[in-house]
Amino acid sequence: MEIQKENLTTWLVFLAGNQNYAIDSSLVKEILRNNAVYPLPFAPSYIDGVLNSYGLPYAVLDIAEFMEEESSEGKMFLILNNDEHLALKINDIQEFHTDAEVTQQSLVSGAESPFFNGAIQYKNITAPILNLNGILERIHLDLDK
Repeated sequence: MEIQKENLTTWLVFLAGNQNYAIDSSLVKEILRNNAVYPLPFAPSYIDGVLNSYGLPYAVLDIAEFMEEESSEGKMFLILNNDEHLALKINDIQEFHTDAEVTQQSLVSGAESPFFNGAIQYKNITAPILNLNGILERIHLDLDK
């Protein structure tokens, strides 16, 4: 009898502005540092511009400003593994954790948002899990205005 391995999620916990966030690491294609970002006119204020990665343009989303916090001064970017060509501007990578190491929880009442899918907790770090679909919906709505 063969024992099946449990499908564990590896979470990438990162700092954007003054807040920790988590994302399923399978949604991240690449992590870049110190890339040039070129301004993009007529974009929402939380879109810093575009960066070039292997000849492809990626819109740079300042996730801290998107969440209406102080803008991130980071020079790191998470290139997302999707068809939207989106990069998240972050300050720093905090940690990588697997499901076996973390506790996944729902957000407390009143903190729910279409931009989060609960939170993870590891030791003394609690990080909301980003809901990229909700974030992309908001971006598309703002761009259609």
